[in-house]
Amino acid sequence: MKIKYNKTPVFLLLTACLLLGVIPLLLSSGLAAEELFNPGDIDVINSIIDNCGLDWTKADPADGSDIPADWTGAEWSEDAVSKRITGLDISGKSLTGTLDMSGLISLVNLKCNNNDLTEIVLDGGAGYLYIDVSYNNIPDESYVMGQTIIWDDENFIFSPQNGSNDIVPVILIIDIEVPQLGRQPQDWIESRDGYAGTIKWFRVTSSLPTLHEGAFRAGNTYFATVVLTLLEGYIWSDPPPDVILNGESVPVSLSGTGSGNTLTFNTPPVLVPQNTVIPPSPIDNSQQKQPYAAAVRPSTTTFAAAQTGYSNAGMAQIITIENIGLNQITGLSATLNSDNFEISSRLSTATLRAGDTATISVRPVNGLAARYANYNGTLTITGNNGIRMTVNLSFTVTPDARSSTLSGDLNGDGKVDESDLLLMQRYFARPGVEIDAAAADLNGNGIVDMGDLILFLKYFK
Repeated sequence: MKIKYNKTPVFLLLTACLLLGVIPLLLSSGLAAEELFNPGDIDVINSIIDNCGLDWTKADPADGSDIPADWTGAEWSEDAVSKRITGLDISGKSLTGTLDMSGLISLVNLKCNNNDLTEIVLDGGAGYLYIDVSYNNIPDESYVMGQTIIWDDENFIFSPQNGSNDIVPVILIIDIEVPQLGRQPQDWIESRDGYAGTIKWFRVTSSLPTLHEGAFRAGNTYFATVVLTLLEGYIWSDPPPDVILNGESVPVSLSGTGSGNTLTFNTPPVLVPQNTVIPPSPIDNSQQKQPYAAAVRPSTTTFAAAQTGYSNAGMAQIITIENIGLNQITGLSATLNSDNFEISSRLSTATLRAGDTATISVRPVNGLAARYANYNGTLTITGNNGIRMTVNLSFTVTPDARSSTLSGDLNGDGKVDESDLLLMQRYFARPGVEIDAAAADLNGNGIVDMGDLILFLKYFK
């Protein structure tokens, strides 16, 4: 008897086996090709690597399937696929040229400070919350393009740029004690006007000059080599400054490069005669020195008033601290209680011997808006053994002709646009935001209130 073979179950079984094998293969193949990271954002980073010298590994392939492990400065969105860059920290990477952010539409936090960039192109549609482009070689704010940014030195930081240091005066007037019999040599020049100095004395001999220490002796000829070094935040003038030493001009030489270079000159030779006598210093019994005491001068500093849009270059004021006690003062430090002022040159020393002095420079920050009251602050200087001194600071910003006549121009750029509206909204949303009150008072009632904001909104509606 013939048995009829039914092919249908076998066919169905084979089909099921094929489907079970092929479907997972297709799924896995599709997942591998899926964009985990947005390829457009990857292309932007690869371009920065090529054009600006970023020391990251280029993504290859750049299809979004993966990113190099050293892209640690990039923050990505939480999307399951096609993640976008939301934060980028490429500060201190020695980047040069033009940094182009075009295409990074989800980027909100950008840190590209401490590089050598000359130009930055922002994405026109990105909603930036924080940008720091300070300490680059960007000539001015107009070289940050793509969006109009209100630089507030808090969330949007432009200044300072490289080379934006204060300049030492072009003429330095220096007095050095002339050698006299029995006098101890002067061995330093106190910090002032952006520089400080050291003095080494030499005795002239028949062969080579000999380094001299101790009191000057009769019958010898002495000269000194003076080395002036820059304080932080200062550079030498170009050409180098002239030095007037004890009323006479002396030749100088500049050595080294950058802000760390030194200015060197020699004093004229001086013969100490046999009959030179230093009269004894008169003893003043009216003042008895304390073991630990210091004085600061001036105790009040009022900076010259400036108009809206001012630059604080050249506004620094030097504060001098003197040890008027008997013992050495240690642990000197300085603090400010207001963000409206900044320390432009730190304390020249943290330790003061009896009779010695130290200096510190302060100035208003850039970008303070015009207001009807002064900006005030206090510089506090403290040290060990109960040393504490204060300096009261005061600064006034007045509206310039432009901000006083163009109502609504809150940022002083000569026009009224969305950037002024954004600044007005921040003023009401975040306490402490500074604006040009005269320009913001649209209804002319003498104050900046919600009525002015409503007028702004109607203007741009």
